[in-house]
Amino acid sequence: MTLREKLIHKIENEKLTDRQLEEVYDFIGFLEQKVDQANFSKLSEKSLEKIWLNEEDATYDKYVL
Repeated sequence: MTLREKLIHKIENEKLTDRQLEEVYDFIGFLEQKVDQANFSKLSEKSLEKIWLNEEDATYDKYVL
């Protein structure tokens, strides 16, 4: 039995209250959001690379950071 099947089995067969099922649902949404944010960050890094990685910015970093 795969992990997905085990989770579905637990959700279907355990005596979880509606509130507990809401928490499971919310947690899955939270995990999805984390993945979306990580993907967005990776896409943003590529598009902002020209702004961050340039000679002028390196000079700024040298004296400010």
